[in-house]
Amino acid sequence: MNNSMMQLFQGDIELNKHDVLLYESWVQVILGELKQSFSSHYLLPTTSNTQGEISFPRFFDIKDSFFNQRTKENIFVGESKSIKKPTSKKVKICFSEFLLRFILGNEVGVSLNEGFSFNEYLPMTNTNILITSISTLSEVQPAIFKLIVGEINLPSGEPCLLLSFVIDYSNGKSFANLRYYTRKSHRATWKFLFSDDTSFMTEYEKMFRDTFIHKKYILESGKILINFLNAEGAVNHAKQLQERLLAHDDSKIKCEDELLALARISNNSSLKDPSQSLLQINQEALLLHWKNNSHHPEHFKTSYDMTKLDLMEMCCDWHARSVELGTNFLEFVQTRQNNRFHFPNIIFEEIMFYCKILDQGNKTNY
Repeated sequence: MNNSMMQLFQGDIELNKHDVLLYESWVQVILGELKQSFSSHYLLPTTSNTQGEISFPRFFDIKDSFFNQRTKENIFVGESKSIKKPTSKKVKICFSEFLLRFILGNEVGVSLNEGFSFNEYLPMTNTNILITSISTLSEVQPAIFKLIVGEINLPSGEPCLLLSFVIDYSNGKSFANLRYYTRKSHRATWKFLFSDDTSFMTEYEKMFRDTFIHKKYILESGKILINFLNAEGAVNHAKQLQERLLAHDDSKIKCEDELLALARISNNSSLKDPSQSLLQINQEALLLHWKNNSHHPEHFKTSYDMTKLDLMEMCCDWHARSVELGTNFLEFVQTRQNNRFHFPNIIFEEIMFYCKILDQGNKTNY
């Protein structure tokens, strides 16, 4: 899960000294958006292959720039060029300042996940990051660094495609313009969310990382049980379980109070050693999480109130942690039943039924 590549950019952009070559992956994003949202007049009429597909240029000259009052940044206007066909149709496209700096910057590797300024370094596109406010270290946002395709009017009034970056928040809080985090009042640093280097992360940041990693594991565990349910004809249960697993533990990344409480017990060793009981301080920290999530028995006054979906999500939760931490799954479940949960026999038989399916599937599919 180590992602240590990023782009370094510095200095002013001089219009007459740069040719811009778009990444092929970016061209595919542009073509996808053009098919759905924008006019086809941005496309080249020539074909790029034997299937006759309409293409979009990759090579541009920077010809002009103007200031965007709304986003408070310079916008650079590029015009397509072709070495093989100099007289071919020209296509204009606009680049945000940060995007152009990214293209003209240098790809660099890093060994430390210490927190980088948006004014100097940008992650590669589609990178999962944590954004931490410089002034308030408890203000942390998980996000994905994304390329977006929009449209902007040139000073002449002519519409033009605009390529820019956005911060796509991973906890359901919509998008933010990159410029937001470079202004003095909102300056922030970013870290690679899934980096193996957590030495520069606060306990609060580590909880975000742990939650997103766990969400990946539980989706893998869930596939085993979902495939079983589908094979048995329980299609509705399979669909409902999939929906629940996609939203699993979302309260940890959407409820700041819950995350703050859990960050205080980040070294909870009872997750790995079932012989260790929960300390009182751990139980108090977990109360809000239990209240927000029905896949925990502590959510209810009695375990008889748990639905089949509650039980299945709980088993997937346990299994995901077991795979993640390398514990003996069935042994862990049995020990936890004896020293903590004490489910009635009829419920525990159902739990063990699901757990055995997960354990067997783990040996063949995980």
